[in-house]
Amino acid sequence: MLKRQKGYSIATKSAKAKLIRNGFDLQETKSAYNEVVHFYFLLVDEDPTGLSIPVTENGGWRYYELKTQGNPFVGGFPSPLKRAAIRQAIGAWESWHSNYQRWLNRPKKHRHHKPPVRSRSFNFNPQYDAGMWKNDDGSSLMLKLLVNGAWKWVKHQYQCWDIPPEWVKGSPRVQVTGSSLWLVFPLEKYVAATGGIKTIMSSSTFRTCGIDMDLDRHIAICSILETNDRGETIEVARHFINQSRHVARRKRDLGRIAVKMGQTGAIERGFSRRYWERLSAREREYSRAVSREIVEFARHWKARVISFEHLGNFAPQTR
Repeated sequence: MLKRQKGYSIATKSAKAKLIRNGFDLQETKSAYNEVVHFYFLLVDEDPTGLSIPVTENGGWRYYELKTQGNPFVGGFPSPLKRAAIRQAIGAWESWHSNYQRWLNRPKKHRHHKPPVRSRSFNFNPQYDAGMWKNDDGSSLMLKLLVNGAWKWVKHQYQCWDIPPEWVKGSPRVQVTGSSLWLVFPLEKYVAATGGIKTIMSSSTFRTCGIDMDLDRHIAICSILETNDRGETIEVARHFINQSRHVARRKRDLGRIAVKMGQTGAIERGFSRRYWERLSAREREYSRAVSREIVEFARHWKARVISFEHLGNFAPQTR
């Protein structure tokens, strides 16, 4: 990927491409990858001391790679995919460990809940780092797959939107969703840096998009403020982003979950999973929609700074 350069920042996004099957199934590769992830998950759980050592001193993922040299279970596994599996296992273990620590520190009235258990299996999509793919020409590439117990280079076709030349593609991630296969490419490009807020404010005139956050009817009130060389500030435009419908749908789903909680009297793992997944997906999509609307409004009025209200009062309180 791109390296840092003076005077430029790096913009990132991803491109999702449809991977066309040609008689080869990636499920064998995915299953083997998750078995290796589980192997290293158990190893990290048994010996987590490697997490406190910097990678530059053979710690982190490098610690567990060196520890398993010569192990027959991962002996024939490709090194790039093995390292990706180690990093995935470390992330999974750290997630479980932090959840377990939060469970230990819960108030006594919540102690009857079962503690989070270690995952017995995983369903991660394999990350294809350099060395696991090659010869990408924009419509096809070679992937190293596990075919009948042997690692082979297999050429695949894929369909993707035209990526502008200024964007640089990184190593893809193979996503297996049901019967569909996808390639997810990380993209990066250089963007001229603004010089920071001090440089912008030293200009004779500039525009700022101020965002006033609200929890009621309007989730955001956007104001374009123009400051001239005399230090005077005037409001040029204002825009309201309404969230009434979104809040109503959120309350409806939370109400349904509350009713089920009252009916069961106990909350187990996976309780009201369908409602929570629907609620989480809607919150993520709405946050992206609001973000896009704010940015487009600021760009339309040529604002160089987007300033948000400081919501320190809404930070969670530690007990």
